[in-house]
Amino acid sequence: MTNKQSSKLKMYLALRIFLKTNTTLITTLPNVNEFLTDLDKAIILIQINSENQLFKSSGIADDKKQNRDKLEIMILDNAGRLAAYAKYAKNNLLIAESKFSMSSLKNNTDLELVEISNGIYNRIETKITELSTYGLTAATQTLFKTSTDVFNTAIPAVRQTQVSQKENTLQINKGISEADVAIDNLDTLVEMLRFSNPVFYTDYKATRMIIDAPSIALAVKGMLVDGNAVKGVDITFMDKNNNHVVVLKKKTAEKGGFTVKSIPEGEYGLMIGKTGYISQTMDILVNNTETTVINIEIIKK
Repeated sequence: MTNKQSSKLKMYLALRIFLKTNTTLITTLPNVNEFLTDLDKAIILIQINSENQLFKSSGIADDKKQNRDKLEIMILDNAGRLAAYAKYAKNNLLIAESKFSMSSLKNNTDLELVEISNGIYNRIETKITELSTYGLTAATQTLFKTSTDVFNTAIPAVRQTQVSQKENTLQINKGISEADVAIDNLDTLVEMLRFSNPVFYTDYKATRMIIDAPSIALAVKGMLVDGNAVKGVDITFMDKNNNHVVVLKKKTAEKGGFTVKSIPEGEYGLMIGKTGYISQTMDILVNNTETTVINIEIIKK
C-alpha cells in the first residue's frame, strides 16, 4: 500500500469504530445501513489484499532461495561422489561432466541449475549399481529428484507471485475507491445532523480527517552482488502508473550498494544491467512510511 492509502485505511477504521459507538443515532438516517455495509466490504477488501501483498511474495521468494541453496549443496555432493567413481574408472568424460564448484553453480540461472541437476541425476542413474559403494543409491536418487522438482516448481511460483501482487494492488485500489464512495454517501447523510446534533457532527468531521503518515529520510536502499559486491551496476526506475516513464537512474557504489533519498511513493519497474551481466527487471513498491530494501544477485553472462 502507498502512504496515502495507508492513511486512508486508518481513517476508515477510526470512522467505522466511531459510527458503531453511535449506532442509535445514525440508524435514524435513511439508507445508512447500506452505506455502512459497503464501507465494511471495502475495508475487508483492502486489508486482505494488503496482507497478501506484504507477506506472500517475501515468503515464496525465501522458500525458493532455500530450495535453491539445498539443491546446490546436493548437486555438489552427488557430483563429487560421481567424480570420485569416474576417476577410479578412468572415465575422463564423466570426470569432466561431474566437475562443479559452488561459485560456478551460483553463476547459473535457475533453469540452468535444474538442467545441471537433471544431468547429474541421469548420469548417476546409468551407473547406480557401481555407485552404491560411493553412497549413491536409489534412495539418494529419490531425494535428489524430489529436491530438483521442488525447486523447479518454485521458479514459476515466484513469477506468479509478481502477477498476484499486481492483482493485489488493483484490488486495494478498488477497495479504496469503494470506501470513498461509501463515505461520501455517509457525509451527505451526516449533514442532516449538523444543526440537530452539533456535537456528533463535529466529532464525525474530526474522525473523518485523513492524517498523512510522516515521510522518512531514505526511500530505497539496495545491494547488488554476484557473490561479491558489484560496482557500477545501472538501475533505472520507471513509473508503472505513468507509461513506464523513466524517473530516476542510479549506479551502485564501490561496495555494490545504492540509496534513493527521495522518490514519490508508488509502483516502479526497475531495469538492472551492467556489461558482462544478464539484464534483469523487477517491480517494487515505494511507501513513504518505510524504506524499501532491495537485495539482488546478478548473474554473469
